[in-house]
Amino acid sequence: MIAATASLTLAACAQGGNADPEAGGDAAAAAAEEFPTKPIELVVPYAAGGSSDLLTRAVAQCLSEQVDEEVLVENRPGANGVVGTQYVVNGEPDGHRLALAAKSMFAVTPIFFPEESPLTLDDMTVVTGAVREPAVLVANADGPYQTVEDLMAATASGQPVTFGTSGLGSTTSFALTLFFEEAGIPATEVPFEGGGPARTALLGQQVDFSGAHPSEVAEQIEAGALTPLAIFAEERSPLLPEVPTAKEVGVDVVIDRTAFYVGPPGIPEETTARLQQLLGDAIESEECSSFMEDNLMEPYVVGGDEVKEEVESDRARFEQQIEELGIDVGGGA
Repeated sequence: MIAATASLTLAACAQGGNADPEAGGDAAAAAAEEFPTKPIELVVPYAAGGSSDLLTRAVAQCLSEQVDEEVLVENRPGANGVVGTQYVVNGEPDGHRLALAAKSMFAVTPIFFPEESPLTLDDMTVVTGAVREPAVLVANADGPYQTVEDLMAATASGQPVTFGTSGLGSTTSFALTLFFEEAGIPATEVPFEGGGPARTALLGQQVDFSGAHPSEVAEQIEAGALTPLAIFAEERSPLLPEVPTAKEVGVDVVIDRTAFYVGPPGIPEETTARLQQLLGDAIESEECSSFMEDNLMEPYVVGGDEVKEEVESDRARFEQQIEELGIDVGGGA
C-alpha cells in the first residue's frame, strides 16, 4: 500500500538563533543539524493492521526519503498503548526513538482506568501532531443492520447487540459507549487488542458492530464488505460524504482520534524542532498526502504545545459528558 515514488526536498533547518551560546546552544544546534546519526525507530504501541500501524508505516517510508539513516517500524502492543509508549519514554532522549501516541491514552483511558494509566504528557516530549480521524460506527454488509434506523428498530424489539472496539478506554470504545448510552440502546462491548482484530471479528460476524477509524475500514468499505452507519464528527466527512453524522440521526456524540509523535523527556529543543520539521515534511509530502487521502485520514501537523492544549480540553469535555450521562467508570472521574 505504501510506496514513495519521488524524492523529497529537505529545507535547511536553522534553529540555533534562539539558543544561548554560553549554555552550549551552538553545539546543540549543530548536533540537531546533523540529526539523525543512527536509524530512527518509530514505535507503534498497537497491533499491526490498525490505523496507527498504517500511518506509521507510510510516514516511515516518506521519512526515509529525507534522511540518510534507516527508518524502522516496530509494533509493541499492550495496555491500550501504554506498553509501547512506556518503552519509548524510558529510552535515551536523543530523538532517534519515537512513539505514535493517541489522544485517548491521555484524555479517555485515565478517566476509566486511573490506576492503569501511569503516563501523562508531562512525562514525555510531545514532538508534533500527525493525524486526526473521527470515529465511525460500522456493520457487516451481509448483516441485518445497514442503517442506524435498522439498529433502532431491532433494539426497540429487544434484540441484543454487541460491538467490538480496539480496547477499553480507546477512542472507539468511548465513542460507541457514548453512542449507545445516548441512544438508550443496551449493547455489550467486546474489546480487542487493536483495530485490526476488532475489524476481523466484525468481518467474521462475531460482533454486530465495530467502532473504527475510517482508515482502518477504508478498504472493506470500498469493497462492499463493511457498511458505515454513522460518523462521530461535527459535520459529514468529505471523504465519506454519504455517511450521516451521529447528530443527524439524533445522537449527540462527537469524538475523534488525534495521533501525535512523542519521545522521552529531555530531548533537546533543537532536536525536537528538527524532528518537527522532518516529520511534518514527511506527513505533508505528496506521497503521504495521497496515502492519507486514499485511507480516509486527515493530516494534523501542529506543534507539541497545541497538541497538549487539545488533549486537556477534550478530557474536560469527556468528563462532563460522562457525568451528564451517568456512565459508570469505576474508580475514574
